[in-house]
Order: sequence, then structure tokens, then C-alpha cells
Amino acid sequence: MTKLVIDLSKWNTITSYKEIAKNVNGAIIRAGYRSYKEGNLTEDPKFKEHIEGCIAANIPVGIYFFTTAINRAEARQEAEYAVSLIKKYNLAFPIFVDTEMSNNQHSGRSDSIGKVTRTEAVVGFCERIKELGYVPGIYASDSWFVSQIDFNSVKQYKLWVASYSRSPYRVPSYVGWQFSSKHSIPGVSGNVDASYWYDEIGNPKKETEIKKNPYLKPSTTVRKGMKGQAVKWVQWELVESGYKITIDGDFGPKTLAAVKDFQKKHGLKVDGLVGPITIASLIGQPTNKVVGAAMNNLAATSAIYSADAMLDYEDKVDFGIDAEFIATGVPMYRTIFSLFPFTVIHGRCKVLSEISITKRIKVIKISTIDGEYIGWFKYKDVANLFN
Repeated sequence: MTKLVIDLSKWNTITSYKEIAKNVNGAIIRAGYRSYKEGNLTEDPKFKEHIEGCIAANIPVGIYFFTTAINRAEARQEAEYAVSLIKKYNLAFPIFVDTEMSNNQHSGRSDSIGKVTRTEAVVGFCERIKELGYVPGIYASDSWFVSQIDFNSVKQYKLWVASYSRSPYRVPSYVGWQFSSKHSIPGVSGNVDASYWYDEIGNPKKETEIKKNPYLKPSTTVRKGMKGQAVKWVQWELVESGYKITIDGDFGPKTLAAVKDFQKKHGLKVDGLVGPITIASLIGQPTNKVVGAAMNNLAATSAIYSADAMLDYEDKVDFGIDAEFIATGVPMYRTIFSLFPFTVIHGRCKVLSEISITKRIKVIKISTIDGEYIGWFKYKDVANLFN
């Protein structure tokens, strides 16, 4: 399942960590930085506030350190400083080194170092983190990973990639994709950086303290008038979100009002229908719109697989014309040119036409809110999503 993770620093003002906990799966906090002029090691002024506030609200936490190291020795020093700040905390993420330009003027002490030196510094940070008993990771933009770092020297580490206009395509494998610097989350005043997370996230709470929905997750749309386990599942999730309703398995007026209020607060269509999009939101799964440039049939993409996708308002497999489905974290891969990720779909899609059918492959055109996609989809992989 795709997770939603935010990152915090001194630039973020928090109104309620408890509200944040209802809407994200984790938070990565800037522990500190090396100043871009003098090179002094400095703790982020809000580091303790953010990490302790998140931990108190049971939000899994991690840290990153902004580097301006100009050599390997300085980078190792940064790693040691970062670890000194977090020894009393339980981390659920790797310790990331943030490597990027210091400012818009590119006037920082490390902005002009070469690719070889920067790579040596980043690797030095990661190796020292490993020596100190932690898992290292690297944060950078999609283009930075290939233009400013020797990718082959860092690809073995956990990579967290920033790319706002489209999904990362230069980096073949990553644990997190920072898709926005202007996301909105209840509990945070103003914009916040947000990422889709594909790796496992540890949890600082003990397993016995983690609440789990005891009812069966719905396999079809839940609506007013229905009764049974599926309704109880919805009601349980709503109660966990703060709604004062009774878990009685009866989808009545109070449950309907709670569903509509939840949909309104989360920017969903307010129709009272608990379909795949609302279900995904209830369990904290991102349901953002489709991103990325429209594909053409020459850059045909292969099956939607290893995905958390569901048909909308149907409980049967139907990818015929006009069928709708919701994909909430679907890696698409080029099969003609390479195996690198090409784009990622998040949101509602609709099949507009079938162009041709063979024994294994069906070429279909998909409509999304951002345009039309034409691609190759394997029958067996699509079917596996719904078995």
C-alpha cells in the first residue's frame, strides 16, 4: 500500500500533531544542517518540537540532515552530528542526507564542488551512518541524482526522490517520491512537503498497542440502507477518525452524515457513497489525481501490477469500455525501451476504447482527469489485482 509521508523543518508551523496523525503515515524531520557560508553544524530550531510532537501523537518519525559538506571528512562529521541528535528517539525511517543547492543564487560553500567530490561526500555520510548502526538514505531531486551525483555509486542506498511536475523517471528505484512542496494537511499551517512512500515504515508503538479494524474490509461500494460487516468496517474507521457514531452495522442517517463530512474534509466527492476512493482515504491511502504527461502508443506501458487498484462501484473484473477503476499507487513500466519506471497513476481512470486484442495483450485507451493514456496492459496482471 502506498503511504503518505510529510517532512517538517523550522519553516513549518504545527497547529495539531494529533490532526496530522489522522492524515499521514509518517513524518521525516530536519534534524539539522551545515550552514551554507561558514559551515557550522546547527540543530534545526524546531527539531525537538516536531519530533517529540509527532512521537506523542504516535506518528512514525525519521530525520534528514541538510549537507553542505565539501569533502568526505565533513560529511562523516555531519553523520555523527545527526546521530548525536536522535539517540534517544526510535526512528521508523532511514537517516537521510539532503543534497541540493544551498540557495537560488547557488552561492553556498558546496554548490560549486564537482560531481566526483559530491559523490564522495554523500557516500561518506551514508557509510558513517551505517558504521553507527543506522540505515542510511539519500534525498535529492530526480535530476540531481544523475547530474550532480554518480548514480552507480549511490544506488545501493535508500533513495528518496523529489519530482513535482511528473513522477521520477531518471531514478529506476526509490523508497519515496516527494511529489509536492505545496501539499495541505490538517494540523499544518500553510504548505508542507509531501511524499508517496513505497517502503516499509517502522512504528514506534508496540504491536499490542496498534489498533486494527476487526471487521472485513468492503469489496464493493457501501451506501445508505446497507447492513452488515462492511458497514461496521466503515463505522469503525469513522470512529477512529473522531466521529461520534455507533458501530451497529446499520448505514443510517448518522453514518451517512459522518461519511459526507469526512468526504468534504478530505476533498472527495460528497455523495455519501463509500467506494474505493473513500475507502482509501479512510485508511490513510493517498488518492491524488493522476500525474505525468500523457503517454502515446509508441511508449506503450505494460501491465498495472503490484498495485493497490480497485474497480469503482463494481465487485467484478470488468475492463470493458466505460469501466472505471481507481488506482492509488500504480507503477507503470516501459517494456519496449527499458524496465525503468515511466509514470505513476493515482486516481480514477476510465476505459474509453479497446484498440486491439491478442492472446496476452489488450491495448486500451484510458481517460483520466489529466488526459488520455494509451498503453499495453496484460490480461493476467490486471486480473491478479482483483482476485
